[in-house]
Amino acid sequence: MTINVYPNMTNFVTTSSNESASALPATYQVARGLVTGVTSFAINGYQAALPATNYYPIWENASYYPTYPGSAAVQYLTSSSASDTAVQVLVSGLNSTYAPISETVTLNGTAYVSTVNTYLRINSISVTSTTSAVGSVTIGPSNSSITTVYATIGLTTQNGSSVSNGRSNMSVYTVPTGFTLYITRQQAFVAAGGSNYGTFRIYSANAGVLNISNPSPIQYPGYSVTQVTPLVYTAGTDIQFQVSVTGSVPVGIQVEGLLISGAAN
Repeated sequence: MTINVYPNMTNFVTTSSNESASALPATYQVARGLVTGVTSFAINGYQAALPATNYYPIWENASYYPTYPGSAAVQYLTSSSASDTAVQVLVSGLNSTYAPISETVTLNGTAYVSTVNTYLRINSISVTSTTSAVGSVTIGPSNSSITTVYATIGLTTQNGSSVSNGRSNMSVYTVPTGFTLYITRQQAFVAAGGSNYGTFRIYSANAGVLNISNPSPIQYPGYSVTQVTPLVYTAGTDIQFQVSVTGSVPVGIQVEGLLISGAAN
């Protein structure tokens, strides 16, 4: 079956009349993997106590994101729990030419396990085995310390017990070579109470050129924008969806869009 997607992504035509789900909007067909060259894009970030005053990406660590490396390198994964010895973690990132690469690494407790590939960027890590992680899982360029972390699988509480989130949740992403990212929706939320408020912005950089866009104040319950015309980010662009708050409060971010093969026209 062939699906032709129109620019506004709300209409489409198919060559099959017996496809029972063909009446669904085009975005549903993208999620079903039926639109060639188009992939759903969604990232989420949460920080329970974002530090005040400065701008930070929203991720598991209450800190700035590390300086992006200038060259690809082997990465190392470790867990905070010695019992995580049969947990498989999918590493998704980019190589030295920003091409997408991935591999599965089996944890060895608190020991540092190296990747086979060398990575210029880490876009996500996620547990793929039937065995869930017990501890917090991190990935970074050192085999002896956790001073630099590019992604973390954190812990949460479920039914009174500590459980793994199963994947990294961070508002940080780098667009792979051969693709263009179209952002269609942005949401950011700060906790209510007192005079708490924040400011949302998008930090992006490509080939050393920095761009700060969409600065918007956030008050409870939050900031939500559906783009009439998507925001466009070309291959090789480092993006951080950041928030600055007046007091240390919980902050969450959700971003949606489409990753489309080819350069923007």
